[in-house]
Amino acid sequence: MPAAGSEREIVQYLSEILRYVKKTYSTLRSELDEIKSKLDELSQRVSRLESSLKASRAYRTLGRESLTESAKKILEEIRRNLFIDTKSILNKRALKILVDRGKVVLLRDEMLNLEVVTTPDIVRKILSRLPKSADEVAREFTEREYELLKILNRLGYVLIRDNVYVPSELSREFLEGTRRES
Repeated sequence: MPAAGSEREIVQYLSEILRYVKKTYSTLRSELDEIKSKLDELSQRVSRLESSLKASRAYRTLGRESLTESAKKILEEIRRNLFIDTKSILNKRALKILVDRGKVVLLRDEMLNLEVVTTPDIVRKILSRLPKSADEVAREFTEREYELLKILNRLGYVLIRDNVYVPSELSREFLEGTRRES
């Protein structure tokens, strides 16, 4: 009965193949589960990174908006008061940007340990009203305009000759420089 023996050998062979297929299937199934687990983990990481990136962009945008708002507030304050002491400015970064862009000028009086900021337009308006006698200045200038005039005088932008306030050569250079930048 060679056929029966052959059948038995075929059944054993098929059983071995089936065991091998089952074992391979089991191995592949566990590897597939592991791959799924790693893909889920990667998906979660990507989601966290996306959230983090969105939050970072929102923060940077908020930072820019608040910087812009701070710069606007500084300029509004200067327009109201003609000049402000830099010690009263909380957002120094906004101030630096305004200075770098030529929107404001720093006036430092090291003898009085004073640093104020104003706009080139305000300085230009004060200087354009000169020459004026001390009496005319007292009558026509507001208290803040007079304070700014004194600062400009101490810094050499305004001179007093024969009791008359006159623009100096330095102020002419300033005026020419700010006209070119405007």
